[in-house]
Amino acid sequence: MFFVRINCIVQNYQETEYEYKRQYQDTNKILQLELFQKIPVEIDGCTCYFYTSDNDRKENMYILVSDFALLAFVKINEQLLKFELQTYDGQNDVFSYAHKEMIMTIKIKKKLSNGLLIGNITLYVEDRIVQQKFIAICEC
Repeated sequence: MFFVRINCIVQNYQETEYEYKRQYQDTNKILQLELFQKIPVEIDGCTCYFYTSDNDRKENMYILVSDFALLAFVKINEQLLKFELQTYDGQNDVFSYAHKEMIMTIKIKKKLSNGLLIGNITLYVEDRIVQQKFIAICEC
């Protein structure tokens, strides 16, 4: 009986220590915006396609896709996440989206005569910030 109780205490301690280490590793993960090719089914009709480079645009490798307004999708750490529009500042061309505790802003800096947009995506998660330059095109 005494041996079983000590064994349970040691096992519980090890599980608690493991859980702590796992949580610590999760909170220290590197946030990474990743490229993807498959457009989510929620994007229907007019779409804005965001790319990291002209080469990615030629290969249909997206860093973000949006439905012109309400939804935007990005792939972060191997998961495609849906962000919902929170605000739009038309004067400064800034869209703010949210997904759970994450905030994402899209700032359009330049509109070219060929229809391409140039700007920055900024992702805020707790005390971490990830920024990515983009080129984009919107089509119906």
